[in-house]
Amino acid sequence: MLFTISCSTTPPHQNIGVGAWHEVKVLTGHNRCVNSINFSHNGKFLASSCYSIKLWDVATGKEIWTITGHQGYIPFVLFSPDDKYVVSGSSDKTIRFWNVVTGEEAKLLGDRNDDKIWSLAFSPDGQFLAAATDNKSIIIWDTETNKEFNVLLGHTDEVYSVAFNPSGTLLASASIDHTVKIWDIYQSSPTYTLLGHTKEVSFVTFSPDGKYLASGGYDKLVKIWDVDTGKEVKTLYGHTDKLCGIAYTPDGKYLASSGWDKMIKIWDTATWEEIQTIRGHTEKACFIVFSPDGQLLASGSRDTLIKFWARGK
Repeated sequence: MLFTISCSTTPPHQNIGVGAWHEVKVLTGHNRCVNSINFSHNGKFLASSCYSIKLWDVATGKEIWTITGHQGYIPFVLFSPDDKYVVSGSSDKTIRFWNVVTGEEAKLLGDRNDDKIWSLAFSPDGQFLAAATDNKSIIIWDTETNKEFNVLLGHTDEVYSVAFNPSGTLLASASIDHTVKIWDIYQSSPTYTLLGHTKEVSFVTFSPDGKYLASGGYDKLVKIWDVDTGKEVKTLYGHTDKLCGIAYTPDGKYLASSGWDKMIKIWDTATWEEIQTIRGHTEKACFIVFSPDGQLLASGSRDTLIKFWARGK
């Protein structure tokens, strides 16, 4: 296991319009595509993944540690709900829990020998961990027993993304099979199968109030779905290439989307109008996430950079 320390750089002040999101910090250290980034729930740390996992201090932008413990690349990383662990899913077919303070491995799940992990999601109470796999399945782990609680079958191709709703009662999934599904994790069949995307669906996320589900796909579209009815309520046009990431602000007033077109778009959820296009990466913007207080937007890119964006006053 390798631990390294490095520092970040901060770009010069930029002239921006009132209320516009602008670049405030750049984190350097990864040498390949930044696949995934997520803030800790207390907002103090950011975890990122590539072929290694890095932990960053959000306030200073400094790298705290780097871990090279997986035997493959790492599509997804997130924090446990209690912020004690950074949790990673890898193409080496394992899920690993890392102690936030020490960087030491604390728990290993998986080693099923047939399921690469593309995405992870915790239930809000931390009892369950959902894993999207390349084996068309979603594995639900009980984090107290470290055993499989359920395996959800229904997709006909690899599952790219999973997300719990805010109450933890529902799970959404996105797949290469062009569909989005909404599940009750205690059941074996999906509650809804959402049809509308014409190509692979790469990401799903619930609105903070749980009423809506947003999905993004390789068809360059963001779709908004009513969770209660399973009906599509809006399609957002504007990206010129495949979608990679979607994120709501914590208050639900804005939705951000990112893609292979290197752009991040900000949408007003009251009107669904695009209010800003952010151009700052030189390669595809793979992943985006808002800080818990909504003051920062973080983006990870194939250009190896992580960028922090703040909204102007």
